[in-house]
Amino acid sequence: MGQGFRLIIFSFFLAALLSGCWDRREINELALVASAALDLEPDGTRVITAELYQPPGGGGQEGSGVPAGPQRQALLATGRGTNFFAAIRELALKVPLRVYWAHDNAIIVGEDLARQGLREALDLWDRNHELRRNTMVLLARGRADAVITRVQGGLQQTLGQEITGLNKWAKVHGSTRIPTIHDVFGELSGGAANTVLPVITVSPQPMPPRTTTPKAAGQQQQALPLEVETARLEGMAFFQHDKLMGWLDTRQSRGLAWARGWVARAGLEVTCPQDQQKAVVETMATEHQVRVQMQDGQLQGEIKVRVTGNLTEQECLHDLTKDEARQEIEKQMAALVTGEINAALAATRESGSDVFGFGAAVSRRYPAVWQQLATRWREQYQTLPVEVKVETHVVRTGLTVRPWQPRAR
Repeated sequence: MGQGFRLIIFSFFLAALLSGCWDRREINELALVASAALDLEPDGTRVITAELYQPPGGGGQEGSGVPAGPQRQALLATGRGTNFFAAIRELALKVPLRVYWAHDNAIIVGEDLARQGLREALDLWDRNHELRRNTMVLLARGRADAVITRVQGGLQQTLGQEITGLNKWAKVHGSTRIPTIHDVFGELSGGAANTVLPVITVSPQPMPPRTTTPKAAGQQQQALPLEVETARLEGMAFFQHDKLMGWLDTRQSRGLAWARGWVARAGLEVTCPQDQQKAVVETMATEHQVRVQMQDGQLQGEIKVRVTGNLTEQECLHDLTKDEARQEIEKQMAALVTGEINAALAATRESGSDVFGFGAAVSRRYPAVWQQLATRWREQYQTLPVEVKVETHVVRTGLTVRPWQPRAR
């Protein structure tokens, strides 16, 4: 009985020792990173600018003496070093809390660093236990810190949260997408090792006129700015292996998106066949296929896209539900999608950057052929014959069958 009692006491003592969390981190001791900008100086210095969540009650709130207006609830800190790890360590010396990277929403890569290569940044994010692969990646024209320091926000507290929101709605327009570190690794690890990143810019947006409330008698009101600088996605940039090779404008970016299946609900503007007035079709579903087949000993590429949509707006007064009118609209839709895909093909062929995935298709279907062409696929892609087939269908006209006319109801 005495031995059993000792075992019970020992069990309680052991449980007490094991119940503690030896490496716990209190939230009030952490500076959480919301987003970060990575840049390369001309002399090779690596620069990292971190956006940190501002604790509640920090500066810039109403009642603190600072004019209320569009302003991110965040702080910025910059570190420099011969490598990004050293830059992160140097940055930590400027923040009174432990800089915690596990909640980083996005990283923005500067143009100079992208032209040298993403390998260093990707390797850091892959090796460090605190940095996560679900972090989103974007590209800036010029310096990345110019974006992270200029954006004022307004609807979200941090730029990281703004990018998260933009990611949810990027497919609505269809001209871009925001990949994660994991996505980029996957695309650069197979096939022709090509990827694309969205381009983030600073866009001024109008604000309604407002003034601050005087804090003391006799103090003059201060007018707030009528514009706020927000983040905006504008086109894409394509990479050969990990190096930046070129840019895609909005039209070319959507052409790539059609072929890659990134478009969810985009708008296609067509003309009414009777009077050349405008009509708009919203795409509701998109199917895509990129494949390569061997014909007479030569590789032949093929892009097949099937788009279905609903009529959402029209300026003409004609009934577009009739077969002849609908078929003409579908024909125009197919021509628009085909033109955008061909524009993206032309933009990427010049550098041989196979962002459409033809090389991956060859490696899957003809592995022996791919072994022979892998080292010179850039040249092969530049001359690869590609046939674009687009099938479109208008399936609904919304709640109204015929267009409204004055005195018609």
